[in-house]
Amino acid sequence: IDYQFYNAGQGVDKLVVWFHGNGEGDLLGSRNNVAQMLANRGTVAWASEEFQNILGGAHVMAFQAPDTWYYAQRDGLLDIAANEINAVIRQYGIDPKKVVVSGCSAGGYMTTRMLIAHPNMFAAAMINCPALDVATARGGQTPTDEELASIKASDTKIWLVQGVTDASVATDQCSRRMFNI
Repeated sequence: IDYQFYNAGQGVDKLVVWFHGNGEGDLLGSRNNVAQMLANRGTVAWASEEFQNILGGAHVMAFQAPDTWYYAQRDGLLDIAANEINAVIRQYGIDPKKVVVSGCSAGGYMTTRMLIAHPNMFAAAMINCPALDVATARGGQTPTDEELASIKASDTKIWLVQGVTDASVATDQCSRRMFNI
């Protein structure tokens, strides 16, 4: 899977992994979503001076969905992403206990799927408006209650973010459902 990488410099042992939403996906097979990522700022916020100061430096790995994250299971993207994350961890001397994952909307779906498939890979997760309610209709698989409950068995700290008036995905079927489980 293609990704953009922000190198925070020598001696930095933290990594933030970002999965964009459908609006920042590939366009016409170009394998280049830089314009979409810059316009949304979901990706570049992690590399901003303000965020880097808060964390004391962190490398950022921003994946690009080959099509949509809803095909993650069908296309084997969960294991591919995990392998690429592990390669970056090794290459840059990142502490595996300091890897954070985040995603928004379809990227929140992908983040959730990564937590289910690789429960011990991340120290923390910030899931923004996870589009769980539309996953099946868009070619993915809406996580079952059992799959979501399995996340609790991991040591990953999770922060769920979603507005009550979210017009894109239903809060009750997404973040609130995850929280209640």
